[in-house]
Amino acid sequence: IDLDDDVFLPGNRMCKEFKNKLLTFPAYPNPATHLLNVEWISESAGTLRISLVDALGKNISSWELSAATGLNHQIIDLNGLGDGLYILLIEDGVTKDAQRIVVYNKP
Repeated sequence: IDLDDDVFLPGNRMCKEFKNKLLTFPAYPNPATHLLNVEWISESAGTLRISLVDALGKNISSWELSAATGLNHQIIDLNGLGDGLYILLIEDGVTKDAQRIVVYNKP
C-alpha cells in the first residue's frame, strides 16, 4: 500500500476533519491502576492542558504541556488517587476533549 500521496487528498475525510484541531485517542489502560497513558495528535506545536477532575467536578490535578507537531504521548501518575470515576480533560485552546477514566487500585 502506498500512502505517500494520501495525506492531503481533497476526498480524504479524516484530513478534512483534523484540520486545525486536536485529535485525542482514548487514554489507556482504562480501568487504570497506577499509570495512565494519554496520546494525541497536534496539528502544530503549542501548549496543551490536561486536567483530572473527580466525579463531583473537583479539579484533582492539572498539567500544562508543550505539544509537538504530530503524535504526542504523556504518562500520568495516578498513585494516591482513590478508586472511582474521574474525567480526563484535554484542551489546546481551540479543541476540548473529555474522557471517563476509572481508577481501580487492586489490593
